[in-house]
Amino acid sequence: MQAKLSITRACQIAGLSRAAYYKKPMPASERDAQVIDALNAIVTRHGRWGLWKCLAIEVGVSIPSARLVRVLSRLIDCYGPTDAIRLDNGPERISEAFTQWVSAKGIAIRYIQPGKPNQNAFIERFNRTYRTEVLDARLSANLEQVQAITGQWPVDYNQYRPHESLGGLPPVPFMPRLTLAPMVYQPMST
Repeated sequence: MQAKLSITRACQIAGLSRAAYYKKPMPASERDAQVIDALNAIVTRHGRWGLWKCLAIEVGVSIPSARLVRVLSRLIDCYGPTDAIRLDNGPERISEAFTQWVSAKGIAIRYIQPGKPNQNAFIERFNRTYRTEVLDARLSANLEQVQAITGQWPVDYNQYRPHESLGGLPPVPFMPRLTLAPMVYQPMST
């Protein structure tokens, strides 16, 4: 049943002003234009900032600190060093072996606060995407099958999969919009 209320009374009940009722919402592209322009300026100046790209995935029941160090060493060999790494407080990321390696490389560790995964939101979103598109999408009998499926996924993720945050483009095709020298995805040998 629909009540016959005046717009004024309906707005009072809903806690809205009449101006808010009549105001047409601004499209997100216009509303966020200033932020988008600022982010594009930063990314133009610093090519790898703000781009979500899968550089490596390591599949295993557990990943001890020595294995984490091997993967990060390969990433540094392939892409160059980084100034800092943002991490949660998992045991392999707070171990003495890992912290000594990071210190020797001159890399700062930026731990998120315990129980605050929103401080690492892009990684949490990436993990959800990986879980949905790889782990939940297929039945795997063993770890080797998961590793085989995972092997091709970063290429698809970086070169073909549309990213909502990049205007529906994958990272590799999006990159030329931001820099003069486009990045090409180079899979690492494992």
